[in-house]
Amino acid sequence: MSADQPVMPAATQRDRSQRRRVVIPIALGIIPLLVLAAANLQRQVQEGEALVARDRVALATAAALTVSGFVDTSFATLQTLAATPTLSNPTRGSELAELLRKAWPADSPLEVIGLFRPDGWNVALVGLDQAPLTLNVLDREYVQRARSTGRQVVSPATVPRTTGVLTVDLVVPVDFTTGGRGVVSGSLALTKLGDQLRALPGGDAVQIVLVDAAGQVILHPDPAVVRSVTSLKGLAEVSAVLDGQTGSRHSSAPDGAETLVAYAPVPGYGWGVLVIQPTSTAFALVRRDALLAAGILALTLGFVAVVGWLLGGRLSLYYRQLLSAKTNAEAAQARAEVAQQRLGLLAEASNMLASSLDDEATLQGVARLMVPTLADRCVIDLVDEGRSVSYPDTDDAAASTERSEDFKSAIVIPLVSGGRILGAMRFLAAAPRRYDEADQELAGEVTRRAALAIENARLYRETQTAVHARDEFLSVAAHELKTPVTSLKGFAQLALRRLNADGWVDPEALRKALETVDRQSDKLTSLVGQLLDISRIEAGRLVLNRQPIDLVEMLNGLVASARTRTVRHTIVLDAPATAHAVVDAVRIEQVMTNLLDNAIKYSAGGEIRVELSVPRPESVQLGLRDHGVGIPLDKRHHVFDRFYQAHDGTHESSLTGMGLGLYISRQIVELHGGTIHAEFPPDGGSRFVVTLPVSS
Repeated sequence: MSADQPVMPAATQRDRSQRRRVVIPIALGIIPLLVLAAANLQRQVQEGEALVARDRVALATAAALTVSGFVDTSFATLQTLAATPTLSNPTRGSELAELLRKAWPADSPLEVIGLFRPDGWNVALVGLDQAPLTLNVLDREYVQRARSTGRQVVSPATVPRTTGVLTVDLVVPVDFTTGGRGVVSGSLALTKLGDQLRALPGGDAVQIVLVDAAGQVILHPDPAVVRSVTSLKGLAEVSAVLDGQTGSRHSSAPDGAETLVAYAPVPGYGWGVLVIQPTSTAFALVRRDALLAAGILALTLGFVAVVGWLLGGRLSLYYRQLLSAKTNAEAAQARAEVAQQRLGLLAEASNMLASSLDDEATLQGVARLMVPTLADRCVIDLVDEGRSVSYPDTDDAAASTERSEDFKSAIVIPLVSGGRILGAMRFLAAAPRRYDEADQELAGEVTRRAALAIENARLYRETQTAVHARDEFLSVAAHELKTPVTSLKGFAQLALRRLNADGWVDPEALRKALETVDRQSDKLTSLVGQLLDISRIEAGRLVLNRQPIDLVEMLNGLVASARTRTVRHTIVLDAPATAHAVVDAVRIEQVMTNLLDNAIKYSAGGEIRVELSVPRPESVQLGLRDHGVGIPLDKRHHVFDRFYQAHDGTHESSLTGMGLGLYISRQIVELHGGTIHAEFPPDGGSRFVVTLPVSS
């Protein structure tokens, strides 16, 4: 040591040496923690960015479904127009234009709707100032394809010369009654579609781009990109989405900035949706949190170093704090394991509910899963079906008297689907138990999934019932239509054979054959009329032509006509001198004729009484009483149902029709604002009562 260097006091040297002995072990101990913290921080950043990417993929999927629904709605409008009888006659120009305007509300997803003849010239247009026969679309490939295949077609993104704006057309073929096949075409309102996409949650913070099957940009937040008819074909994300893939990737913007691109295909149309956002914006929150955590970590390390330097003697205190932190971490891990267990339980319940449409078995399994995790007993009560499913199992008597109050703790959550309460799910604990927020959330999620499964099972049963009813109707309709056709053909062939044999036909035989042909033709016409009425009723197009008539005069004619159709019955009319009402005479005659025909068909003979009375000044009442076979007790509440045959499966089943007469009659009466019901007197037979308002 040089003589000129100052000599450090021994106490100071010992103090520094002690601090070094404290700080160095602390530093050596902190380094692994620092590495672990850095790795954990990096993992959190990666997980955060992955979560953001999944969120953008979900947004892209929602946007794709929105686009699909937008196009489906537009096609539905055009298909409805194409199926309208008025549209199939291109000579009715003014009517067609008015029809198109009615189908084109202010919020329509279509900007332009047009009807084009087989030669390509426009018959009617709405949304575009173009006179008839001034626009020809026959040179458009997609129009030719729709005409040749008879199928609906989506055009590629084009810039028509009439508008100069990028357009996507939807084309539906129309077979004209004058001959040839034209099309009804509509141009998508892309601006409205863009507004819907931006209105999606999070849609205003990103760029949502829509490309067609060729990679052509259809929608873009920047109108200049759309106007320039930009193609993104060749980009990796575009190739992936056009191949039907859903996902996300990092890409580069034209200015070199890194972007996050999520993509999802549009179901059914071969298009793709791209959700684009700069990574600097998309991951801003994640990276900010990472920087904040890194800063806190750095401050913590600095603080530890200072404290270690200044308070080396208190190392034991920090050690105890470390042990406490470890204990807290273990507690947090235990809570995480419990949460993971609950998630697994929820996933298992979801899989079980989705695995079968047998709700009895699946609900029993779900109730079993909840014991003992959430309850000692789980009960699922179904209101409409009046039954309960529980675990552990109980007999019916115990289940009916079991109350939540009999248990110390309970969670009761209603089963709700589509705004309708299906029942309730009860989680019951025999001993006092404090259900926390996590327990309630788990119970709520299980209940929500159970309600969805119950509703799906109900819808499945209803669908099966509807399919069965449809199959029965088609079988009966085929039989009913085949019978008159067979008779027509048989008598026609018989007459032809006799004529061909000797060139002469017995007039009496010819008269009988023609009477049979006439009678079967009337039956065939009636059957077809019923089918047409059903079609009009289902479409809401059954229109009444109300006029003041004398109901007594109408009934006199109907009774006289019915008397000519039977010699086994005595048909009596009991009515006042006159009774006037404002009704559709043709339709009311149809109702009464159907009731008279049923009375004749289902009674071997005897009296049929037709009654007309005016019980109140504002209404009239029509009644028809027969003494026939009546209607079985267990089928009476279905007599006015569509396609229902009350005597199907009985010895009178050979007399049954298609099960439409009473259904159509009820619809006609209710359109008049009236009612129809059936009565069943103790001495047998049936009585049908129709009540109608006097004025419209």
